[in-house]
Amino acid sequence: TDDDPRRQAEYLQVLADQSAAGAILNPASAAGADISALSAHGIPVVSLEMDLAAAADSVHCDDAAGARLATRHLAEAGAGRIACVTGGAETPSARERLAGYRQVISELGFPVRPEFIAHTDYREAQGEAAVRRMFDFEDPPDALFAANNRLVIGALRALRALGRRVPEDVMVAGFDELPWMDLIEPPVTTIAQHSYEIGATAAEMLIERIDGYDGPARRVAIPPTLTVRASSRG
Repeated sequence: TDDDPRRQAEYLQVLADQSAAGAILNPASAAGADISALSAHGIPVVSLEMDLAAAADSVHCDDAAGARLATRHLAEAGAGRIACVTGGAETPSARERLAGYRQVISELGFPVRPEFIAHTDYREAQGEAAVRRMFDFEDPPDALFAANNRLVIGALRALRALGRRVPEDVMVAGFDELPWMDLIEPPVTTIAQHSYEIGATAAEMLIERIDGYDGPARRVAIPPTLTVRASSRG
């Protein structure tokens, strides 16, 4: 759907009109999707990353757990002023990742500094601008948790422009493992979502619904993993 809600609505109506057996949906926006046309025809839906109607199953990465892994790792590597650049406050994954970051900051007894938290639209330019602003303050961050791979790129661009070395001056950890993360210099520490497992779980849940399971909606969180690389080795 190219994240276009109107196109998404059109496609969902086509599925309803064609009496599809079921659908796996990755919603186009934080507002989710109107699946009433499918529900009216008894067509089951499994949502990826976002909760939809009360009757729809969902599968997602455990975003809060991933943020906790990244933030705690940065602290254990020696950081004491850890900043978080995440998505818009209306985005469920961004809220969860920020919550995980806040939890660890609180548990470690670090001060919660509002200037060390930035909401963006998950794009490189916005991430770069947010990180640049953080270095306008006294005692700027000595570590950054970027809650999306595009924000990682923006953060690295900002640090390079500011003359800050990674990891000597600022450690960096990101969210979303991609094949080229270890090709960046320095290679970037990341939280890996297990996309294959998420997709397979969604398919299994949908098949169960098609085969007659009519129990309450299920919400499955797939634990992510931490891959430590040179960007966070203090």
